[in-house]
Amino acid sequence: METHLWRLADIGKLMRRDWKNRFDVLILMRPANVFYCTGATSPGSYVMVTKQGEAALGVPASDEAQVRAAATFDYIKPFDGRSAMIGSIISLLKHFQPEGIKSIGIEYSWLSHGLAQLLAAPAVKGEDASIGDCDFLVDRQRAVKDGAEIDLMRAAARVADAGMAAAAAAVRPGTTEVEVAAEAEYAMRREGAEGFRHTCTGSGPRTAMARPLPTSRKIADRELVTIELHPVVNGYSSALCRTVCAGRPDAGQEEAFAVLTLAQQETAAMTRAGVTLAELEGNFHRLLREAGHEKHIFGRPVHGVGIETREAPFPSGGRGLETGAGSEPEAEEPLKGNTVLAVGSRGLSAGDWGVTVEDTVVAGAEGPEVLTAYPRTLAVD
Repeated sequence: METHLWRLADIGKLMRRDWKNRFDVLILMRPANVFYCTGATSPGSYVMVTKQGEAALGVPASDEAQVRAAATFDYIKPFDGRSAMIGSIISLLKHFQPEGIKSIGIEYSWLSHGLAQLLAAPAVKGEDASIGDCDFLVDRQRAVKDGAEIDLMRAAARVADAGMAAAAAAVRPGTTEVEVAAEAEYAMRREGAEGFRHTCTGSGPRTAMARPLPTSRKIADRELVTIELHPVVNGYSSALCRTVCAGRPDAGQEEAFAVLTLAQQETAAMTRAGVTLAELEGNFHRLLREAGHEKHIFGRPVHGVGIETREAPFPSGGRGLETGAGSEPEAEEPLKGNTVLAVGSRGLSAGDWGVTVEDTVVAGAEGPEVLTAYPRTLAVD
């Protein structure tokens, strides 16, 4: 709990310092942000944060006892239904700023249009208060992990490695994509996963897709299979993707896999505090182009990972593509130490098949720490 209180205080400092008091109050409803600030996992909850670092938590009445056991706040407002939730928000705004609020930050990328309009109504925010998007502020805070968060992500990475071993062992002609995914998820549950952000399995031509959800398609002899795992351990995830072959790969597949793995490994090796995402992505794509695969490149290969499997930092122009957000553009700033990235989240697509290799990497002050360790090979033992 103490960790969450420090995070709330830090968000207050960001509001005062980096955003020059742009917002008096933030109303956060995105589940990842609520969890980050409070440790609460109750669906439909919200957290209100002032620029002084004061905070209150609104929760559905049915979850009040559970939330109070996990998160200690001076102000916890239970509510029953949307109308009562809005009433609790009005009450808390008056409590924190009895003289009136001048500016409120909300998460436009998460809220439905109807709820955003409701929060912007004068009866809720006050007659004179302005409403703005605060997604970027909280994303920026979450991008740099503390030691406890990285420990949780190390645990999630170990769980992902176990899941990948089980999934790869299940890859054989006649097995379905769903069966491969099931083996991965069963193994990850046994190793401590409480859930999964998503588990992707694609075979044959579906390996050229981004995030292929598993189907009943049967794997054919000598087909490639892409497996992407994101287990959750105590609220934090990891990112691991491997491409394997159900049999002996052909020369073209082996060559493309070798080129991609080299690009991914060299990019992971240069992941450290001080480099930018543009430099990492540029290196990744440069190596693929120099190997003659310019036309086969697809997607953005580097982004943040943590509570969510795709979170800040994003490459320039990548935020809207990933979240649908209308947030302020993310500056291409040098990475800070303890930023955790998914490196290699997109690979090569040759039309009839594709290859992807992805790992979870901590950008340390002295160099990278690769958290996921499953071998990078097409062969299935």
